[in-house]
Amino acid sequence: MQNDELKALKELEAEVATRIENNIQPGVIQILVLSSYKALSAYQWADTLKVVPELKNIVTLQLHNRQKEQALSKSIPILNTVSDDTSSKVRDQYEHNPYPRWLQVASANIPLSVINYTKTFNLRLPETSAPNLLKPDILIAGCGTGMQAVEAAFRFHHREILAIDLSLASLSYAKRKTEELGIESVKYMQADILDLHKLDRQFDLIECAGVLHHMENPVAGWKILTECLRPGGMLMIGLYSESARQDILKVLGEISQRGINSNPLEMITFRNELIRSKEAHHKKLFLQNDFYTLSEFRDLLFHVQEHRFTIPQIQECLSELKLTFCGFHEPPILRRFKSEFREPDAAYDLSKWEAFEHQNPDVFTGMYQFWCQKTS
Repeated sequence: MQNDELKALKELEAEVATRIENNIQPGVIQILVLSSYKALSAYQWADTLKVVPELKNIVTLQLHNRQKEQALSKSIPILNTVSDDTSSKVRDQYEHNPYPRWLQVASANIPLSVINYTKTFNLRLPETSAPNLLKPDILIAGCGTGMQAVEAAFRFHHREILAIDLSLASLSYAKRKTEELGIESVKYMQADILDLHKLDRQFDLIECAGVLHHMENPVAGWKILTECLRPGGMLMIGLYSESARQDILKVLGEISQRGINSNPLEMITFRNELIRSKEAHHKKLFLQNDFYTLSEFRDLLFHVQEHRFTIPQIQECLSELKLTFCGFHEPPILRRFKSEFREPDAAYDLSKWEAFEHQNPDVFTGMYQFWCQKTS
């Protein structure tokens, strides 16, 4: 944000505040401009706005929904006070920037049993005597704002889904959206993966995507999840790829070298620089959906903790934790893989996937997302 833009914003904020103090309703355009820079809930005068039709949607989105979330936060149970230093920093990030702020999800027409899901997505399930995979107890470990938990509720036949996260703001968003969709089987709890042993509970299926690589020790977190999984249970893991994040790593180096902080003004200013840049690794960021909203942009480039993995490292972790690789579950990537590796069992051979990634270094730009099973 340029100095003249910031000056104009402050002048507009002052003008709107003065109008409201004098019982004069500001113009619709004025409010919409302010809402593009800051959520209306941040302004003390927001409750006094006259909600004309042109403002109804934005007032609901930025004010009424957040007020409802604040009320819902009081009903979310807490497993334990977060004590780990890295977990506390991650929690604070998402308290300020819940991720992602979603509106809709793709829902399955007919929920599947886990067994049928594995058949549909060509996952190999070596241990067929797994308990309750027809109607499992499910844990979403690091659910953020609830999209993953809601999608799981639509996707699987299940008994109950417990969704945990460090951030109460994210959980409150999740609970509001879940209630709006009429889903009753998802329960939310504020908890750290490191404290899951306090639940004294095991699950048939656990999903943990995009979480472990933000922990101080990802393998320690992965081990705890494995301990919370019943023998034969299924575990979905999502991890950053070292190969696919090389361009992002260059940008992270630039951010560190210049000492750019994660406050909104500095992030917006830096993003504007990237937009004007001619550098190839900057332009590739435009392909990332997370580039275009501030909370997501912070998650992409200003996270307080990040680890990246290689496929051989994943294989080492699976071996150490006595987990069996069942396959990647991203159909577009799998189709590309099968066009190059046609052997019947190639999709379950991580050495083949390593070769595939070497040939296609950006293929896992989002994350590695794969299923594994706890052997008895």
